[in-house]
Amino acid sequence: NFMLLKIDRGVGGGVVVRGELARGSRYAAGEVGHVTVGTDAGRLCACGRRGCLETWASVRTIETRISEGEPAERVLREAGERVSIAIAPVVGALDLSEVVLSGPVQHLDGLLRDTAERTLRERVFLHDDVQVRMSALGEDVVLLGATAMLLHGELGIT
Repeated sequence: NFMLLKIDRGVGGGVVVRGELARGSRYAAGEVGHVTVGTDAGRLCACGRRGCLETWASVRTIETRISEGEPAERVLREAGERVSIAIAPVVGALDLSEVVLSGPVQHLDGLLRDTAERTLRERVFLHDDVQVRMSALGEDVVLLGATAMLLHGELGIT
């Protein structure tokens, strides 16, 4: 039972429960990029709303904020905190044991990941051991997952 978060130009996700991909009624289970993360309004998102997770944690946002002179440590810490605010209800409600991050290692692995894990553990009851780790499959994990779903669904290959 885990959640995969692909953080790159945007933020997208997928949830696997009991070995099966959760799809949802709109085939969007796990898509947390446009979840509002906080009550502080936040930045205007491309979707027209304010404070979406993507306005805090997308690679584009992280790189822009750093290039505009904000301290990288603060930007990465805030991104990690906001990731956990968005996913804590999912982790708690579905009793997930880990969150897997996929995206540029130079931004995600380290302070962002560590902050996300610590904040997640603080926000979810009975999940003191929840893990937040980087994907071992690299940045192509979404493409590999889609290929695996196609092979399983159409050809029965597991």
